[in-house]
Amino acid sequence: MLSFYYTLRSPYARKVRILLDELDTPHTPVELQPGTMEHGSLFGEEYEEMVPNMRVPSIKDGDQVVFESNFILAYLLQNYPLQGPPKGPPPLAPEMVRASHQWQDNMVLASIETLLNSAINLAFLGRFGVNAEDVPYLRREQVRCQSCMDWLEQHATSEGFVPGVFSIADLNIVCALQWIDERNIMPWHGRSRLEAIVARYADRPSVKANALVYPA
Repeated sequence: MLSFYYTLRSPYARKVRILLDELDTPHTPVELQPGTMEHGSLFGEEYEEMVPNMRVPSIKDGDQVVFESNFILAYLLQNYPLQGPPKGPPPLAPEMVRASHQWQDNMVLASIETLLNSAINLAFLGRFGVNAEDVPYLRREQVRCQSCMDWLEQHATSEGFVPGVFSIADLNIVCALQWIDERNIMPWHGRSRLEAIVARYADRPSVKANALVYPA
């Protein structure tokens, strides 16, 4: 059976949790408890020997290990397509990107991933008291986030990045922007199309059921 390694606080793992729910994919969930980086290990040496980037999420399907969230999403769509009636509305997109728009769709996914990566850098260093305004690199990360969101706003519609389906880009942007809101990382509201996408899917059962969990 497919094993899924994750933490409840990871927005990257949340993307996979939502897709597993959408597809009704049988799997064994393995929740990891982050340690304190003693001896350079956060999730334990056994896990980090299996996953070279030393991050969550990852999956193991027989002998196949897949890591990085968007690669996992692509693997699941290819190998575990929805067998039952579609969920929604709208239904889940059957593929990661459209063959007729593959470069555009891939650039959207790359921009959302850059947005989330940069926002996490800001949040992580902020936890250690680093003021972004005092560090040129972090000021650049702030500008990069806003630039990505401006570009995504231009390439979205109020019904999603691919109207008529719940696309993987929609899933990605909802997870990214809800995480940014929950952590109060930066302003992003006022972009009407992105706001509409988040509002459209905020109450989707798979999205609500797989919310991020923080310690009390």
